[in-house]
Amino acid sequence: LEPVRLGRTRSLVPIFGFGWANSMKLILFLGSGVSFPSGLPGVQEITRALLQDEWQSHTDSNFYPGPETNPAFQPLNWVPRLQVFLNLLKSYADKYYASRRGGEANYEDLYYLSRQIADEEQWEIDNPAVDMFASEIKHKVAHPCQPFPITNRQVTYEKLADRACDLIACVVWHKLYSEAPPKGMELIGDLALAAEVEKLDIFSLNHDTLVERHLSEQNISFADGFGPADGEVRFFDPSLYEANQKVKIFKLHGSLGWFRFSKTVGGVNVGRYGIPTHWDHWHCRDAQGNWIQDSEGKPIFLAGTYNKIFDYNYGPFAEMH
Repeated sequence: LEPVRLGRTRSLVPIFGFGWANSMKLILFLGSGVSFPSGLPGVQEITRALLQDEWQSHTDSNFYPGPETNPAFQPLNWVPRLQVFLNLLKSYADKYYASRRGGEANYEDLYYLSRQIADEEQWEIDNPAVDMFASEIKHKVAHPCQPFPITNRQVTYEKLADRACDLIACVVWHKLYSEAPPKGMELIGDLALAAEVEKLDIFSLNHDTLVERHLSEQNISFADGFGPADGEVRFFDPSLYEANQKVKIFKLHGSLGWFRFSKTVGGVNVGRYGIPTHWDHWHCRDAQGNWIQDSEGKPIFLAGTYNKIFDYNYGPFAEMH
């Protein structure tokens, strides 16, 4: 194990290697630190944006940055309610983590707590410890659970916790999305081009697409588990990892570029994961010109802490692990 400084980042990048000196097979393991030189925020900055910045709920069920400018929709914005709920969860979690690890809770911790409450309310789990915590929080969120004005739409405790998870995912999505040029990733390209390196497997926990963009800018081919475009979408095909490709990328926690699509084939609704070839994930067609529906509405990536252990068993995550 040889720690290598990547570009100008302060993080050390573990590189595992084996083989003869003139024919190495390397595994490069990347965390969030490699994205800092490109201007992407860290965990604490994303958490602050989640709890303090203005966001608006959209009719497509997603959340977008900025205040709601339409006065008619301002009373219907979910975000003020969700921020009250999440700040309440953080007040509990901060006390716990201050004694455990000497720090504050972050958005990953808040996602895990929200997910547990939503699952408890939906009877997805059986855990008396969670039930007691969820019941205590429920007594303190009576105001956020009041019906929306004008529409009189009900807000259940279950829905509040579930929408909190949606908000966290959308905040992560928009805070990490960037079209700025990748910076500080020269080592990745150097390893991919080095004649001494026979194979380079890149394992990343990051949701951003900086590594893929850096390799593409260097005209370095790689396998990422998604095949050639079928119309306007590259669909996931794990068999592509078996090809004799020098550079392979495994996004173990998903990606801002992944979406879940569905289309009707022979009267059956078939779901597949894919990467759109353009920015408009809502409007994609296959090679025959048929519409492919985005069934999730936002990128597919994992948030939270210990809930990820269960999520590893599904979809592309299971195949990559």
